[in-house]
Amino acid sequence: MNINTGQLLGLDLDRHILLDAGAGTGKTRVMSERYVLHILDPMQRAVRFHAAEKRQMGVHGLRPSEIVALTFTVDAAQELKDRIRSVLMERIEHQDPRLSDADPLDVLSDLDQASIGTIDSFITHLIQPWRSTLIREPNRRLVEDDERTTLNATVVDAVLRTNSIHEASTLGLTQVELEELRDLRHRMLIAFGSRNRLVEVLSRLRDSAGFASEAEMRMASSIGHQRLSINTEDALKLDLIDINLNDAQECLDRFISLAERMRESDAVESLCLLDLNPETRVHAFLQTTDLPRPTDLIGTMQRIGHLLRILTSSKEWSETSSHPFERGRWFQTRDNWPHGIRTPSQLKAAKHQPFLSDMRHLMEGISEFIESPAGQRIRDASIDVCCHYPPDMPSVPKALRPTAVGWSNFTPVPEGLLSLSAETDLGLIVDAVRLGHLVAKVDRHIKEQRRLEDHSDVAEAAEDLLITRCPAICRSWYPGEMVDALDSDVNIRPGWSDIHITEALRRGRFLGEETAGPALEDLERRISRLRNIRTRYRAYIIDEFQDTSPQQWRLLTRLFCSTNPISPIMWQPTVCVVGDVKQSIYRFRQADVAVMRLAGDQVAAANAAETSLRPAWMQDELVRDPRSTPPTSEGSFQSASSLHSDLNTLPLADGLSTSDTDSLIHARRTLGLITLDENFRTRGNLLRTIDRVVCNVFDEIENHAIWDAPPQHLHPCDDRADLIGSLEWLIPLNSGSSNHSLEDQGLGKSPEPAGRGLEHDLVARRLSTLLEHPPEWLNSPRDIMILVQTRTHVSDLIDRLQRLGLPVASDSTGSLFNRPTGQILRALLDLAARPHDRLSLATVARSPMLDLDDKTLHKMMFENGEKDGFKSLLSILDDGDPRKWLVRDWIEHREDAFRLIQTSLDWSDLLVAFSEPKDVIDADRFMRFIHQISLRVGSGVTQLSNELDLIESHDVEVTTNAPDHASTMRVMTVHKSKGLQSPLVVLTGLFDDGWRSLEQDKRSNILVTPDQMALRARPYATSTSVPGPFWMKTERDVAQQNAAEKRRLLYVAATRAQDHLIVAGAPAKTFFDKEGCLNVPMPRNGTHSLGEMWLNAFSTMVSTSQMWERQIVELPKRVLRTKQDPVVWGDETESIDVLRFDPVAVNSDAGLATGLVKSIHVDWTGSNSGPSLVDEDLIKQMKESSSLEWDSPNELTSSIQHPLRWCLSPSSIDELSRSLRSNSSDSEYVSDIEPKNHESHGDSGEIPANVIGDALHRMLEIGLPNPGMTPEGYAIPADWCRPAASRYLDDDLITEVVHRASTDHKSELGSALQEMLNRIDRGSLGSMFRGDGPYEIVGVRTEWSFTDEWILSLENGPHALRSTPFGPMKRYTDEVHVEVSGRVDLILVLRHNEGHLLLLPIDVKTDGWTLPHVRLALEKCISNKDSGPACDEEATMLENHIQQMVVYHRVLKRWAAARSSEDAQIKVMPGGLLIATNGRLVCWSEDQMDAHDQELDTILSSIITSELG
Repeated sequence: MNINTGQLLGLDLDRHILLDAGAGTGKTRVMSERYVLHILDPMQRAVRFHAAEKRQMGVHGLRPSEIVALTFTVDAAQELKDRIRSVLMERIEHQDPRLSDADPLDVLSDLDQASIGTIDSFITHLIQPWRSTLIREPNRRLVEDDERTTLNATVVDAVLRTNSIHEASTLGLTQVELEELRDLRHRMLIAFGSRNRLVEVLSRLRDSAGFASEAEMRMASSIGHQRLSINTEDALKLDLIDINLNDAQECLDRFISLAERMRESDAVESLCLLDLNPETRVHAFLQTTDLPRPTDLIGTMQRIGHLLRILTSSKEWSETSSHPFERGRWFQTRDNWPHGIRTPSQLKAAKHQPFLSDMRHLMEGISEFIESPAGQRIRDASIDVCCHYPPDMPSVPKALRPTAVGWSNFTPVPEGLLSLSAETDLGLIVDAVRLGHLVAKVDRHIKEQRRLEDHSDVAEAAEDLLITRCPAICRSWYPGEMVDALDSDVNIRPGWSDIHITEALRRGRFLGEETAGPALEDLERRISRLRNIRTRYRAYIIDEFQDTSPQQWRLLTRLFCSTNPISPIMWQPTVCVVGDVKQSIYRFRQADVAVMRLAGDQVAAANAAETSLRPAWMQDELVRDPRSTPPTSEGSFQSASSLHSDLNTLPLADGLSTSDTDSLIHARRTLGLITLDENFRTRGNLLRTIDRVVCNVFDEIENHAIWDAPPQHLHPCDDRADLIGSLEWLIPLNSGSSNHSLEDQGLGKSPEPAGRGLEHDLVARRLSTLLEHPPEWLNSPRDIMILVQTRTHVSDLIDRLQRLGLPVASDSTGSLFNRPTGQILRALLDLAARPHDRLSLATVARSPMLDLDDKTLHKMMFENGEKDGFKSLLSILDDGDPRKWLVRDWIEHREDAFRLIQTSLDWSDLLVAFSEPKDVIDADRFMRFIHQISLRVGSGVTQLSNELDLIESHDVEVTTNAPDHASTMRVMTVHKSKGLQSPLVVLTGLFDDGWRSLEQDKRSNILVTPDQMALRARPYATSTSVPGPFWMKTERDVAQQNAAEKRRLLYVAATRAQDHLIVAGAPAKTFFDKEGCLNVPMPRNGTHSLGEMWLNAFSTMVSTSQMWERQIVELPKRVLRTKQDPVVWGDETESIDVLRFDPVAVNSDAGLATGLVKSIHVDWTGSNSGPSLVDEDLIKQMKESSSLEWDSPNELTSSIQHPLRWCLSPSSIDELSRSLRSNSSDSEYVSDIEPKNHESHGDSGEIPANVIGDALHRMLEIGLPNPGMTPEGYAIPADWCRPAASRYLDDDLITEVVHRASTDHKSELGSALQEMLNRIDRGSLGSMFRGDGPYEIVGVRTEWSFTDEWILSLENGPHALRSTPFGPMKRYTDEVHVEVSGRVDLILVLRHNEGHLLLLPIDVKTDGWTLPHVRLALEKCISNKDSGPACDEEATMLENHIQQMVVYHRVLKRWAAARSSEDAQIKVMPGGLLIATNGRLVCWSEDQMDAHDQELDTILSSIITSELG
């Protein structure tokens, strides 16, 4: 196994490990290897610490049931399990001596039941045996995503309307809680001014319940309390906790020094201070600095805040972005408050220069101090303190003074800069927390009544099981002293500590048996159960750790505690956490990036605690290599500082990063902190370019907070280092004109803004060009991944790609209710529920289902007196109009939602007008979603319509997917792309604000982070919101956290590319100058979007190149956009900082440093240069379509163009084909050969045929040899050519397989297996493995799973038949998407004497073994060497399975074609059957396979047509 230093250190089983793995550095490989080594290694830490226990298996390491492997998603967990199985199979094939001959199948079998999954699934599994003791109603259903939102709305509404004790009791509230609820609700309604705003606050609080709980605990613990309380001193503790008095006084001294210099005689003369107006800023500044100097911290901070109010604008001060004298700025004149002195431009005389020099020096000193970390904290906290306790500011204009408001003066509206007072601010937070607790209690009660639960309920039950705090079910009867002890310091104490349990036991024993006896007995029982759970798991591997929530980590660490209370060991099991702080992008799911930072310290501490316990042979300087069997009991060792010296397989010289000192790396490795920075994904020059840009992005932050990811350089592996990748920049130039092609056709306006549409057009055209002339690394559209921040514009992007004929699929095409099909079906359902709804009536009438023109619609809406919508439609249609029958059917079944929808899909033109595959998927998704919500609210149209209204009103995203298969390019969000990679990655929509902005967070008037929460009041309906100091501080933190997460999001997006990266988009004012150079405006006022971050970092990278230039240009400030050319309005200009370059020149030489991309391809477009948006085929189809036509007086037909999806398994095709033949012939078709999956109908002494088949397949899967000769230059998967010894004749393996078989006839089964395997070995397959014949086996693949799809055209294939008032009516479909999925038993990779590669698919059959007459006939052919059938029975078997093998052949040909190149062709041979009864390999000829392949589509058409009726 070729492995680098970092990966090998990640396999250290003698320490706890934190693996900081950059993108593409092979962390999954390390985890799978580590998991298997836990099973194999007899000397690992987890075994030594449990040496006294008896092992139950022949494996010397751990059992799979003792190892927990956790990751973020179900798909990732399945991939990890597959990787583990693959590594384990490799160990089995190499006959690792640590596995006894009988063990491999035990281990493989145990893997299926091992704890490999998500954290949520593991916790759910953990509590399952004890649910009845943890949850009052243990049998519950998990809440659906859309149901969670509507349930929250129901809970919040119930809390806000409850007034009587009867109502409260139905919600599980007591009289005391009802009184508290009324009081809290009254104050909150005053603070927010309306019920709707309070609903938004509570809804957001419920959505952020995880962070809210953490924030409550952390804010309380930071002020030394167990719970938050309203106290002025507490507020100041929270605000000034990080402020040093000496630093604050130094800051004040700098302001005073400036004022003193201004009072000197030369300054007084120069600035004319003797004539200074007292109403100016400078007068207020000098007056304030002349006040007595404060000596305490609060007074000093008030004075600094006062001075900042004078020196900065109201906006800067209120948003705590105050930065006086930034970049040499003079005193401000904003807010209509003049500074009152002469400016430097007025002081050019020589006599003024010494004074001006001193002034600039002092101002620069203030500016530099404010920019420092300490200065930023002082600036922010000083303004917060002024908001808590506004100082007297008589020199500041009244309208600009901060005014504190609170419960006592919420009315009337005060003057000045309003902010909440200290007590009101903290009181509002405490009230929100208390009200949140009541809402949570009501939520639990309603879920209990409805027998529902969500992941938070499961997590709370797990906390009770693991005694993280007092179990909820025990709170009502445990003594209060014990409850308080169990609840104490939840956020402060280490998760693995049981000190709170010890204290609870002590208090209980002190209370005595009479008071606390039952509680003590119950707690002892729970402690015993906890110990048993802890001993169950001995090793943990936790992936994607950067996206772990604080609660999840707290729960996991509860399992780490040592089972020996006097042991110094911190963590009993061996723990390995794997993650990358730079890829933490799931904060919206309550993931906290700080958890990984904290875990690093904890891993180091756990390792340090075990130093004294390590045996003599394990020293800090040594790391054992667990991959090989130790030669002695002392094991084999490698020095941590020179680990590479004796390992020839390591590709790196020493594995140490050049960015850190060797001593620091060594120290971190000793403590188990390992870094992976060798990238195996991206081509060398492209990786170095991306790395340079993203490191510049992370380097923009000088003072990293806990949520900021530090830069980490990635290095290409040796295999990719010299490969040449490429970078492109697509720049849409928007002149302000719109694309009128749709309007010219009378089809309405383009659905997207011109800028975004241009960007999508440019992307589509560029990808079309690449696919027409593909580079060597681009094999199919599937190699293209398009990443977006949000799905807002995905539909437009997909439409533009499809208009150019590009196959595309998306993880979601947006909200189902915004899609055409979804909108119309929703309107139909609403009309059935509310017949007087005129909007729904108009939508249905104008839809393709009825297609009423404007005149008819107007007549129906305004001249028809009928109030019922359906009856209005019925009255307006003529008696001979076929649509009238459809309306009658709606009226007859208006209470049956499913009948309404199904009839509309079957009998209207809805799927003719919207005939794309995505539209059919939308219709199917709508039906399935309606069925899903009907299970909880009922199937009545009124209930369903109301539920849809509720779902939509709360912005629940009910998404739908575009059709996806193996030959489509993929469009997905950056979040969805995590863990994926692609040869070509396109980043589009980068210059949008993105999925998360501060303004969106602030909209609900509550901000929640794991460290703090804050609310801003809005008591005045006519004024803006009123923030408090906590809000201002939290707002700053949230803004920084959002920016930090966007930096990480950009890192994830850019590092998905393997060969080619395309960046699409540019700022709106990008333009060409007269010299033909592009001028790209640089971001102002910080960086807000991913594109601005990329642009800033990119400009830093190219700053040393002469091909790129930063300069200031003057542009007209006002430009009037017209349909033609833009018109300059006025003479005023503005200065813009631009990045200027020649796009043609950089396409040849970008002028970048050695090792980076040599050139950057830049493409651009004008607003009128995009492709036509007119879909000629659709227009023609709509004009010519006559969806309901009379074929005869007795039959009504319709041709419908939408495709049908049909799923088949290969084996079913032959069965269905035989059934069709038997139905169409006079004689019934009978086969003498029994199918493999049917049991024998002989006497009870016979072995069932399916048991024989399963056992033989198992033997061949494990025992077939593999030469492992990877063919150079061919794209054959590595696991197809992994060396393996021949074991299919191994008696011990046969015995083990027979032992596991589900039959009582094990002796007969063993004899049958031995006989069949011996015959196979003597047959042609055995000869091929021995090297006889014209073919050389170079690889073997067993049990190859596949899924493929192709389009099948039907001629008048019926879709449905139903009686109507006009006679029988048939519907037709023109094409079917046939999806096949199955598994090929065996594929041989062969090399012909001529040198090219061939694939031979083989299906293994045991048919005939249990039928004596068939078996006898087959055995007569044992010695026959022909490849064709040698008897009628073999011919029948070929006939029975021909279509199955044709499907295998077709799928493999498509698979091979995608992996073939001009110099390395892979061809597929006609398949064959391996008939185990006589050991012969019987194959079809080329002509036979081609003939049957041509018949396959006809057979499928017949099957589908027959099934559809």
